[in-house]
Amino acid sequence: MFTKEDLLQYCINKSFENTCIYRGILPYSELRPLDSIVSIKGNKVTGLFSHPIQRDKDASVHIDFINKIMSKVVLNLDLNCNVIIYTGDKLCNKKYTRFCFTTDPFSNNIQIPDPQIFYRMDSIKKVLVNDTKFDTKIDKINFVGSDTDSEYDENGFTQRIRFCIKAKNNDKIFAKIADVRSSFSETLKDIITKKLPISDQLHYKYILDIDGESVSWDKIPWGMASNCYLVHLKSEHHYHTWYYSFIMKYGIMPDLTEEEVLDFKVNYDPETKAKQKLLASFILDPETHYEYLRRVLIQYNKIYNS
Repeated sequence: MFTKEDLLQYCINKSFENTCIYRGILPYSELRPLDSIVSIKGNKVTGLFSHPIQRDKDASVHIDFINKIMSKVVLNLDLNCNVIIYTGDKLCNKKYTRFCFTTDPFSNNIQIPDPQIFYRMDSIKKVLVNDTKFDTKIDKINFVGSDTDSEYDENGFTQRIRFCIKAKNNDKIFAKIADVRSSFSETLKDIITKKLPISDQLHYKYILDIDGESVSWDKIPWGMASNCYLVHLKSEHHYHTWYYSFIMKYGIMPDLTEEEVLDFKVNYDPETKAKQKLLASFILDPETHYEYLRRVLIQYNKIYNS
């Protein structure tokens, strides 16, 4: 097994494998849409300026969250640095290191805790109180998610849509798309469903995670914490949350090919499920995220002032 310290140390090392930190205030011309510049001096966090495209509802929520969580973390620290923060869902490699919620595994950016899981921790825990034992669940694979992704085939379909189409007549799989784009609503009506609450998805033995625009914000934590068995559909692109690399490195969420999933080759492993539950207990504890961010800022500040 592993400890919370193992998780933190691995993820900190991973985050700083390939950084390119800009010392000072990044020139305005270098800012990207959804970038913001934040100054940290002593125990005070101050927003300096943002790219004009920043001004939308989601970005405002993200910036507010970042200010709150950083202000809490720096109270007992003495830092002096500026940070570039990207507040979108994902970020591919850029010249200078940003703090972001998700990024590709070879990026020079640093992942920080995301607001989505923070806002849903309490509701997830409440739902899981009524979870049933694995053996009592429906012996099927469940996937319900939006059609979001950044990579489309010649038909304009994402990996999630393609999988649901292939699985629609499979009696061992319930795979549906919720929140489908209106342009596909008629063409794909047989794989479209309303949003399915976590409580309904818990009826199934196996929960399938498929990458979308980024990794699943809350499905991975609740899937691991539940009595279901969480598995992942192999993908050619991954956009990591700060703890996602730890999951994949240690096989905590089995990575299955499309053929294996369609053939129902899920192979429940009690030891892997125990690892899922243990990791979920860390991820659904806000103190884990605070401690991770605290160590990120200390390491970042050390490099920034070196």
